[in-house]
Amino acid sequence: MRLQPKLLSKFLCDIARAFLQSLEFLTILPLSRLYKRKAIHKPAQDFKASLSTTSLPSTSSHFFWLERHGWSASLCGLFVGSVCSLFAILFSFVLPNFLCACLTLCCSMILSGALHEDGLADATDALGVIKERRVSVMESSEIGSFAVLALILSFSIRAACLTFLLGESLQSLVVGLLLLHSGARSSFSLWFRYAGSMPAARLARAISRPSRFSAFSGLFICSVFSFIFLPFFVSVIFLLVFIVCSVSLLLFFVRFFKGVSGDLCGFGEQVMECVLLLALCAIMLD
Repeated sequence: MRLQPKLLSKFLCDIARAFLQSLEFLTILPLSRLYKRKAIHKPAQDFKASLSTTSLPSTSSHFFWLERHGWSASLCGLFVGSVCSLFAILFSFVLPNFLCACLTLCCSMILSGALHEDGLADATDALGVIKERRVSVMESSEIGSFAVLALILSFSIRAACLTFLLGESLQSLVVGLLLLHSGARSSFSLWFRYAGSMPAARLARAISRPSRFSAFSGLFICSVFSFIFLPFFVSVIFLLVFIVCSVSLLLFFVRFFKGVSGDLCGFGEQVMECVLLLALCAIMLD
């Protein structure tokens, strides 16, 4: 009986550690400064010690959330969507729908540090060169015409879709933002498990192969959210679109890049945001 509290404590520590790591990696929040302080009270020294291991070393321990708890990316997306929804509600009282949608997208980019947009730009530029140069192009700080066009197209599609959802109702916009950000981040572990790390990508090689639980837990979380926020028939269509898009991107990464990297995850996240938003708009239009 004495082992049960320890097992429960370890389980809760792993969950907290994974969620905090995903937030720290996928957003600009400086969480390592917060949970390293002694302001984190007892009840357990183990809890503090576990959280303190989530600093930013150059080893794969920082990717604990991706390797074993892929669901944490979905919860991180839900957090981002919640913050964006709050600002969208405030903007909707004083601004036209289109400006509200644009500023809501700006909030998501600021909160994530434009991490995924950067991945979209790098990966799109890499598609315009031969295979041997794709990694060097992705790691370059320069930006090409393909990247500019991809960023403009991504922002335009998302802004137009959010404008349409806001025109339907404020509730539709909030639901769309929550599902959008949660679903678009749900497949990171799945891609790394079945596509593998891109051989020449230095950071991706530090990531161990995610567990099967980690790979499919994001899909489970996304399914739960969709059934909570959407009617049953609509949620089924939404999940079908999500699965098809996620698998298609997986095959795309294997075919053109022989694996996945951080930039490609950002590329995939942006593509899934656009596809999921278009699906939601098409469903509500009918």
